[in-house]
Amino acid sequence: MRPLSFINGVIFGSTAALGGVSGVILFFRYVLSLDSSLDQTAIRSALPLGELGRDTLIFSVLAVLAGVAFWSQVVGRRWRWLAEFALALAIVAVAIWFLAAPANRELDLVVLALCALAALAVGAAGWYTRVFRRFSAWLEHD
Repeated sequence: MRPLSFINGVIFGSTAALGGVSGVILFFRYVLSLDSSLDQTAIRSALPLGELGRDTLIFSVLAVLAGVAFWSQVVGRRWRWLAEFALALAIVAVAIWFLAAPANRELDLVVLALCALAALAVGAAGWYTRVFRRFSAWLEHD
């Protein structure tokens, strides 16, 4: 197994666990809100439904991307570097989403998208000039 496959497996397991656990919490929050004998103000204030659903969706999508990147590395698909790029971009976007100031999130995500487009342009140029194929062959050389 390649080192990048191991890293993808760790990311896949971590994000799947976060998405799964937050999905279970979301389910229990929904079930508890159906019980009229409980104090609903405590349940609703401690576990906001909108943010919990959003975070569950974020980590579930990240887990799917990590799973695809892991599978593409293990099987050795030609498009595995594109899957790695998408995973790295998604990880940076999630980090920006959770760590950036709320007033700056949109601008930071737009800058990330512009940087990703520039990186895709450089990657396409490198692919057509066969620079990345030589580099990839050099990395996989035993």
